[in-house]
Amino acid sequence: MLANVVTAIEQHVDWIHDHITYWAKNDLVSEAKQDFEDQGVDHVNEAAAQGYPGFQLT
Repeated sequence: MLANVVTAIEQHVDWIHDHITYWAKNDLVSEAKQDFEDQGVDHVNEAAAQGYPGFQLT
């Protein structure tokens, strides 16, 4: 493993906190548009199908 899992998780949590705080302070909305959300689901399904045949994210 190339990273300490706890440290990596803390970095992700810090980034998410900073992201939410910035958007809230600036009256912005951070939300995926439906077509991008659908593309993300399709991508996960394609990637998962390679390692887990029959996997389907809905």
